[in-house]
Amino acid sequence: MAKGHLIKRGRFWYARYYDNAGRRQWKSLQTTFREIAYAKFSQLILSIEKQEVGWQLKEKPLEEYLGEYLALCEVEHSKTTYRMEKQILTEFAQFVIARYLRQIATSCIDKRNQTTGKPPMVHRVLINII
Repeated sequence: MAKGHLIKRGRFWYARYYDNAGRRQWKSLQTTFREIAYAKFSQLILSIEKQEVGWQLKEKPLEEYLGEYLALCEVEHSKTTYRMEKQILTEFAQFVIARYLRQIATSCIDKRNQTTGKPPMVHRVLINII
């Protein structure tokens, strides 16, 4: 559990807390109001506690998601389905220049469907990945 307290220095409130490594840290909360400082401080402590229990996950590149999904698809589906989904995802990954899954928006999918004139099969495949 993260520990810390608030200190007022001059006009501004500061948070003094201990990070994950146990080192004492200072952070300006950039406010002169006590209530706002308490709210920001509680958010700071909550984010530190989330990191301690591992809620801050590192993002995986899109290629890792695609590889995992295709490996699962190869085991669970027929060869024809696997080949079709691999082709769809390969074409889509080449069309959309995105490093992470969160960078893919519905507008990217719609733009791909409009430019290629192909049916919107990518929607179904991406929903399976997510």
